[in-house]
Order: sequence, then C-alpha cells, then structure tokens
Amino acid sequence: MAAMMGIHDLNLAAQFSDRLILLENGKIYEAGTPAEVITVENIRRIYGMDVDIINTSRHLHIIPVVSVNNGPGIAGEQVKS
Repeated sequence: MAAMMGIHDLNLAAQFSDRLILLENGKIYEAGTPAEVITVENIRRIYGMDVDIINTSRHLHIIPVVSVNNGPGIAGEQVKS
C-alpha cells in the first residue's frame, strides 16, 4: 500500500514517511529515506536555517538553531521574545 502527502513539518515527515522528496522551486532537489534527505546541508540550502538533527532509534528530530539568511518561508520574519 502506498500513500502520498504534502507536508511542510519536517519532524512529522521524518516520523511517518519511509521516503521523502525535497523540492526546491518546484523541482526535485533530493529524494530518499528521511536520513538521506533531511540533512543539515539540505535544510540550510532549502530553508535558509541552521538545524541540529538528532537521530534516535525511532526517527529524526529536527531542531532549528538560527537563521542563516532569508530563505523561503522566513523572509522578513522575526522571532518575538
């Protein structure tokens, strides 16, 4: 059985997906298992964010660290303290 879903929450995608496709400007940038696709380098390039990635026995946990640039989805947004 197969299912396809579009999801922007990388933690949920990593938890519930066997395979992922990471898009950049509507084109496939990377495809594979969550561990192959969700990397520090890929997240920095696509989302403009530095992250820590913790790989547990169950799934990956993606934790944002700091904005590197105004990548897609974060342009001009500021974190309120």
